[in-house]
Amino acid sequence: MERVETYNKVNKTFAFNVNIFILFCELVLSYLISKEILVIFFIFHLSLLMIMEKDMTNVFILLMSFIPFYQIIAMNKGNFKIYVVVLFVFIIKSLVNLIFKAKEKNENLKFQQCLFFVFAFMLYYLVSMLLTCGLDLGYLFGFIYIFSMFLGLMQIKQIDSIKVYHYYLVMFFMSALLGACANFIPALDMILRKATVGGIDRFSGVSWDTNYFALQCCCNVGMLLSLIEQRKTKKITYICCFLVVLILGITTVSKMYIVGLAVMFVLWLFASKTKIPLKIGAIILLIVGIIIGYYALPETNSIRVLIQRFLNVFTESQGLNQITTGRWNIWSTYMNDWIQSWFTIFFGKGVSYPVLIEGFGCHGFYVETIYQFGLLGSLLFLIAFLFSIFYGKEKVKNKKISTPKQYKMVKIERRRKRINYLALISVLVSYAALSIFNQVDSIFLMVVSCLILNVDKETISNEI
Repeated sequence: MERVETYNKVNKTFAFNVNIFILFCELVLSYLISKEILVIFFIFHLSLLMIMEKDMTNVFILLMSFIPFYQIIAMNKGNFKIYVVVLFVFIIKSLVNLIFKAKEKNENLKFQQCLFFVFAFMLYYLVSMLLTCGLDLGYLFGFIYIFSMFLGLMQIKQIDSIKVYHYYLVMFFMSALLGACANFIPALDMILRKATVGGIDRFSGVSWDTNYFALQCCCNVGMLLSLIEQRKTKKITYICCFLVVLILGITTVSKMYIVGLAVMFVLWLFASKTKIPLKIGAIILLIVGIIIGYYALPETNSIRVLIQRFLNVFTESQGLNQITTGRWNIWSTYMNDWIQSWFTIFFGKGVSYPVLIEGFGCHGFYVETIYQFGLLGSLLFLIAFLFSIFYGKEKVKNKKISTPKQYKMVKIERRRKRINYLALISVLVSYAALSIFNQVDSIFLMVVSCLILNVDKETISNEI
């Protein structure tokens, strides 16, 4: 009987992986032969599989596996309108799952509190949209993106989060590979925006903007660093993946990526269980590596150009606008307009806010949030976000602590757990430079970066 169950489980896993491979082939084929109908077929095939799937872990895998490809799906003749079907299916399945699980585990009060704040912000969003632009489809899709993100965060404790991340990581690498082959795919090459810095082309995977790909790299570096610290198995595999993602991030030549790495490195120094001499060695190695990279590598090397871009901030007398690559003037313009009236300060300019600089929105998540929604809407978003994270994070129930040794061990373990927040913090830092409300792949990085929060959640209670 046990052997039959194992055989059935293997068969189901194999069939599931075959379906993901077929979906990937449909997506790639649509660009090889430039047929939009294949992208539409891919979207409806993906939606159908999600409807039929009973296991929420597999539903997450189906959704998250193709998040890295969202921008090339959306940029091809407005397919983002059809992609909403996938997210709508996810919302329905998520609500049913959350309601059922809340009743099953007697978590009705927690669930109601979390859902109250999520619905409060979503209602605020809808009212803001209706007052500024009516029932606009583009902003209605933004509503679906944000709602999906909140529901995703709330379900993390109910799924095999690391399994989901493994699938996401594999497909992230596949998207990078597809981006590297874009020159041989005319339909794909045409929609990817090329950017050049210091005489070299910046790599952007299959994202239309290099910085969005750099954001994905930053998130994955944090996730993999946390997994290397926490997990005893597959450590070599994680280290290899970490190095590949690190290099991919460098090829974007993004200052935002370097800032994200710097924040992660500082947090790692404080939270890591690595011994102090090794941490000092890592700092020295980093400094030596920067010096060697700057003086030994040719001027057209990605590492040299990236180091130069970062060092320019300190070595040249540049204004804040130059340091932030033009963003400071954009942020200042929007913030100066935001403080013109008390009504705008509290309630914002609305979802469909006026474009003050031709061709540029707020160009930053935090500025955009406060400009759109004001202090009240921003506070609602923050509360809904925090409630969603902590509802989705499994609470560890410790056994009774009765000795100083047990107390010390728990203290060390809790300190070590802080490293799981590396990815989330680096993503939130990087959001300062990007607008994400209409980018599914970027807003869902909040979900990706929180998948690590429940890793080894039984460690403390098992060791005491």
